[in-house]
Amino acid sequence: MADTQTTTRKLGTALSLRVDGPVHWLTLDRPASLNAIDQGMIDGLDAYFTERLHDSQTRVIIMRGAGGHFCSGADINTLSDVFSGTIDGDWVLRDVIRNMRACPQPIIALLDGAVAGGGMSFALAADVRLAATTMKMNAAFISVGLSGAELGVSWHLPRAVGSSIANELMMTGRPIGAERALATGLVSEVWTPEELEAAGERMARDMLRANPEGLRLTKRTVDAARSAGSLEAAMELEERAQLRCLASAEFRAATEAFLRRKKK
Repeated sequence: MADTQTTTRKLGTALSLRVDGPVHWLTLDRPASLNAIDQGMIDGLDAYFTERLHDSQTRVIIMRGAGGHFCSGADINTLSDVFSGTIDGDWVLRDVIRNMRACPQPIIALLDGAVAGGGMSFALAADVRLAATTMKMNAAFISVGLSGAELGVSWHLPRAVGSSIANELMMTGRPIGAERALATGLVSEVWTPEELEAAGERMARDMLRANPEGLRLTKRTVDAARSAGSLEAAMELEERAQLRCLASAEFRAATEAFLRRKKK
């Protein structure tokens, strides 16, 4: 983004991070394997999202894959110990999904090419999903002899597209392309692969216009409201968030700026 200091570095063996001021571009970086999940990626994601839980400087995270694919799911060759039950990679992946939802920063997922299995879980744990026309997303678990409900998919997917389409995707492993994903509300926008990064940057820029506290509280309140037992309970959560925002310096500055513009 303009007028910010940009740095790029590797995070372990399977991730790279570009810090563009308050925006983090987190890249799943194993393009030779379509960014399949190996132990290095699991460890790197666990460390990254754990660090974000108390990070007040980072305001938006853009998550993407290298080489024209988001993530093709678990690398069965390198994760044979996980599938045999001798290491706890699957448990750590659960923590990654939890921390993606718990971190205060909104996550924008840029989805192109393969978005399968665990990659689908990452995509669903994001707050906003933008797709390239090349995207093919599927619950690949069911296709390799596992349950189609894994790593939060059974929680997130029905809430995104409704029970019938969610059950279809989880029970058949059928891929869903970008246009149908847009029509069902699974993604917000569809772009060509060449346009996808710029679309993510625009989305992040719009989020950065918000009061930082208001942005963080929006994510927290939306998640809490999903489990609220009634409209009244949800409105109570919203009111608590608004009271915190009303006390912030950013709200006062935004109000004063609005009044100045109105007087002109």
